[in-house]
Amino acid sequence: MTPDIAVRQRPAVREFRSFPLLSPDECAAVSGELDTVSADWHLRWGTKDWLATLGATGYLDLLDAEGRPTRKYYWLASKFNPILREHFGPLHARIAEALSDILAAPVRYAPDFALPGFHIFGHAILAKQPSASPAHFDNQHHNLDHHLYGVADLNDAVSFNVLIEAPPEGAGLRLWDLFAQDVDRAVAAGTSRGYRDLEAFQTFAVRRYGLGELNVHSSHQMHQVAPTEHITPDMRRITLQGHALRYGAEWLLYW
Repeated sequence: MTPDIAVRQRPAVREFRSFPLLSPDECAAVSGELDTVSADWHLRWGTKDWLATLGATGYLDLLDAEGRPTRKYYWLASKFNPILREHFGPLHARIAEALSDILAAPVRYAPDFALPGFHIFGHAILAKQPSASPAHFDNQHHNLDHHLYGVADLNDAVSFNVLIEAPPEGAGLRLWDLFAQDVDRAVAAGTSRGYRDLEAFQTFAVRRYGLGELNVHSSHQMHQVAPTEHITPDMRRITLQGHALRYGAEWLLYW
């Protein structure tokens, strides 16, 4: 562990924050470009009415159904990364520039990890929220092959997204004032069996996304997709999703 990691007292990002990134016209252009490669979408539940992704994603692909490590994530990354670079390279460049300013450090994309990609929620999965997306911490970085890049600070991880398209009532995130480290300490002290026992789990706040905004929060903060109340078959919710993890003085971006 490098000295700058050892003396850091607080994570680089703890509170949810939003930053302007894309105009509404630029979001429409990204959405249109995404539709041109719809044949390459990965249909996670067999139909575009449910969940599709463009890109590999750690929370779905790093482990198999029994929780065992698998190479599927890296195979899918090698398949989807060239498509994402070809069609969304300038968008990735803008995100990297913005995150470098936010994190006050150099950032780059990890060549062997999945590029930040897209969540495409169809009307069927929107109608099932929030039950289809349980409250969670983003802990998938623990399962990455970190030896490819050095020593990762697993306690200083960042999650980000950009809202590209949303139902008329918008989109957002439920956030709890509850962090994975708090749960770990309570369990270790014997005062809790898990996050559901903690008082902080009893209430949450909803943070609304602005179209085209870059939303950033700690990967270790409990969160959940906010529900959409009034669904019609033509609706969908599209976000670009990714994470940042610190290796020494620089941050690597991936999904």
